[in-house]
Amino acid sequence: MSFRCADALSLPRRQGGVALITVLLVFVIATLLATQMLRTSYLALKRTGNVIESTQARYYALGAEELGRQLLFNDLKSSVGGEGTDTLQESWASGQLNFEDAENDATIDVRISDLAGRFNVNGLVDRNGKALPAENARFGRLLRQLDIDPRVAQAASDWVDTDGSTDRGGSEANAYGLRFLPNKAMVDPSELRAMPGMDADGWKRLAPLVSALPTGTLLNLNTAPPEVLLAYAEKATPSEMERFVQLRQGQPFRDAADPRVATLFGTAVPLMGVRSSYFAMVVHAEYRGRHARFETRVMRDPRKGNTIILGRSDATGI
Repeated sequence: MSFRCADALSLPRRQGGVALITVLLVFVIATLLATQMLRTSYLALKRTGNVIESTQARYYALGAEELGRQLLFNDLKSSVGGEGTDTLQESWASGQLNFEDAENDATIDVRISDLAGRFNVNGLVDRNGKALPAENARFGRLLRQLDIDPRVAQAASDWVDTDGSTDRGGSEANAYGLRFLPNKAMVDPSELRAMPGMDADGWKRLAPLVSALPTGTLLNLNTAPPEVLLAYAEKATPSEMERFVQLRQGQPFRDAADPRVATLFGTAVPLMGVRSSYFAMVVHAEYRGRHARFETRVMRDPRKGNTIILGRSDATGI
């Protein structure tokens, strides 16, 4: 009888232990669920904050882009009725377009370059798409200065001409090991990266010196870098070109017909001018650690007196 009493007394104890374990399990599960909910909420808020800050950085970049367009527009407006030359001494080319918004922890940077001061790869052919050997030779001289295979010039010429054959009469596709070639003007000079003989390092050196503009666009004497000018001045030496650039810096040319230009560039003078309609803007904005970067091509139309965005490469990132 005493054994039965002890057994009966131990039963509530066992039930109490089970209840305690159950309560602890429920508490642990509730804690895990609450922690997961808080973590999910935190991540959602963080993602939302990142998106908002990245969007704000993009808005700063768009504002900086509009500032660049306004500078180009003001320069065009100020030249209406005047000589209308474009030089590296103008406000758009200063390279000092940096602004800071300390209150909002934001900075913007705008850099504008003259695309008409670069070698125009679409100028390798005439308006009918026929290859121009003289321009091919000039492009070859530019490539040699940069230690790039000069045969890239012939490949580029075949790329933009419309005859479907190489200078030796063979098939372009067979000559370059490609299935087909565009046989039309380049939309972007980065198409040169597809040329045989053009590697990544070579393209890095060449990219700031080339553009893809309409055929017939004149090279701006006042903004072209020495490497491009040397490509057009067949017999000039680097020291002669250095003196020419120094002269240009102190007194920009107002007309390509200047006798000093003819002396240096000879038969290339008809391909040169002192005005520009095409520009490239590189815009970078930072807002609270988030970045937005645009590369924008702009055309400035002197007839209509406005600036038009031709294309934009958007590199906004979180």
